[in-house]
Amino acid sequence: MNSAAALIFALPQWYFGMLLAPLGAGALSIIPALGACCGLAGLVLGIWHRDARLFWFTAPAVASQALIAVAGFFHGQFRGEPSDITLCLFLIAQLAAAFYLVYRLDGRRLAALLLAVFSLTYSLFAAFVAAMAFSDNWI
Repeated sequence: MNSAAALIFALPQWYFGMLLAPLGAGALSIIPALGACCGLAGLVLGIWHRDARLFWFTAPAVASQALIAVAGFFHGQFRGEPSDITLCLFLIAQLAAAFYLVYRLDGRRLAALLLAVFSLTYSLFAAFVAAMAFSDNWI
C-alpha cells in the first residue's frame, strides 16, 4: 500500500468484501457486513420512494474516501497523537453529519437511518484503515 490511489480503491473492496465472509476476520468484521446490508436496504428504500434528498448520504462516504487519500499520501509519517486527534475529529464530524441528515429527512427516516448506519460503519472502517496507514502498522 504505497500510494493513496491503492488505498482509495482497496477500501470499498475490503469493506464490501466482509459481506462474503462476515466473521472471516474475527467477530468485529460483522460491523462492516451489517453496515453494508443497511446501506443496500437504505438504497433500495431510497430508490423505491424516489427521494433525491437521500443522495446527501454520499457526502460521508466521499469524506471517508478523502480521509483514506490523505492517509495514503502521508503513509507512515504520523504516529500517535496527531493521527489520533485527526481521526477523532473525523469521526465526530461523521457522527454529527449522520445525526443531522437523519433529523432533516423526516419523511424518510427509515431509509435515512439505514443509510446513516452504513455511513457510520464505513467511516469507522475508513478511520481504522487510515490509522494503520498513518502509522504504517498493518494488522
